[in-house]
This record gives sequence, structure tokens and C-alpha cells, in this order.
Amino acid sequence: MSEYLSIAQMKKLQEVILKTFAENEVSKANISNDEFLKMFGYTSLKDLPDLPKLKEEIDQLEISDDTENQANEQDDSSENLDVMQIEKENKQDGVSDDLDVVQDKRKNNQDGISEDLNVIQNENKNKQNDVAKENVNDIQNENEEE
Repeated sequence: MSEYLSIAQMKKLQEVILKTFAENEVSKANISNDEFLKMFGYTSLKDLPDLPKLKEEIDQLEISDDTENQANEQDDSSENLDVMQIEKENKQDGVSDDLDVVQDKRKNNQDGISEDLNVIQNENKNKQNDVAKENVNDIQNENEEE
């Protein structure tokens, strides 16, 4: 590939490929501390709970959640197993559909990249032909002068 493309063209191709196949691009936003606190229902840093108090609350929630979960697990274990099997089958069907969609997108992207690559290769060949013609003209001019 490097025989046909310049370094700049290779870098551009790499950027195009990364943009095309990137599936999890993160969107970023610059917000102030006040805006961030408002997202969680606080108006200032003073409203935040003390860490020891917060840890106690979290521990209490975890204990109550664990107790409820253990009781529910004992009562509903066979029912949960059936539900889990149905969910697993549904997920497998969804994954198959998602895989088909991804493969179609990837094929379309590859076709687009192939077209872009062909354009770049043709441009590169044209440039090489232009340089070769200039070299031939220079040699002919030198021969005529001699």
C-alpha cells in the first residue's frame, strides 16, 4: 500500500478508517461545577453530604437490598430461571439481528473506503505520470540544448 500512497495520504486514510469504524464515540460537554451539581439536585458544594454519613447510608441500603434479594431469590428461583432462559433466547435473537446490521454497515463502509482508496490511487498515479512527463521534457530540453 505504501508504494501507492504518500505519508499524508496514508494518515488521511487512517483517519477515515477510524472515523468510519468507531462505534463508541464519546460526546463531551464543558459545564460548570454549578451545572454539574444541579444535575444531581444540589445547588452548591455545601449541600453535598458528609462522607461518613453518606457511607452509613450506602451501607444501610446495601444491607436492606441484600436481605430483600435473598428472600426473593429463595421464593422465585425456578420462576427466575425460566425468565432468564427466555431473556437469553431473546438476547441471542437480538444479537443475531444486531450482528447482521453491523456486518451490513461494515460492508458498506468497506465499499466506501475501497472507492476512496481507488480515488487516492488514481490521483497518485496521475501525479506520478505528471512527474514522469516533466522529467522526460527536462531530458529532451537538455538534449536539444546540447
